[in-house]
Amino acid sequence: MRRSQRAVVRLLVAALGVSWPLAPAWGHAALIRSSPPNGAVLAHAPAVIRAWFSEELDPRSSTLRLYDARRRLLATGGVDPAVKAHTVMRVIPPRLPEGTYVVQWYAVSADDGAVRRGSFRFSVRGGGATSPGSAFLSPSPGPGRAGDPA
Repeated sequence: MRRSQRAVVRLLVAALGVSWPLAPAWGHAALIRSSPPNGAVLAHAPAVIRAWFSEELDPRSSTLRLYDARRRLLATGGVDPAVKAHTVMRVIPPRLPEGTYVVQWYAVSADDGAVRRGSFRFSVRGGGATSPGSAFLSPSPGPGRAGDPA
């Protein structure tokens, strides 16, 4: 192979390596979505907060924690016992006044014990708990995703 051909092959291999889509830690539990979604602004506080994951979680080690804007722990939950596959976590919040809240998740994969963690946020602009189908005041930016609390 000529020198210019080798350079082209190297360039193509490098471009493929950079553009290849990577899953967020292949083989480990990743947050798929949350309710409320990340960034949601709710008219009423949710009666339950849920997070769905890509694979089965260890119910003894996985946690979901709700914090207020001052980083005070308000409630702790874990794997939802009503979901047999152990792919959903939930936390039942206390009555939430208007404000911004952070939900931190700590997910331990049931198959290999791999740990992932992250958070999602939502705001309440009404107050008081309602049914799980609380109305949104504004559209959310998308499904819940991993991130750092502020």
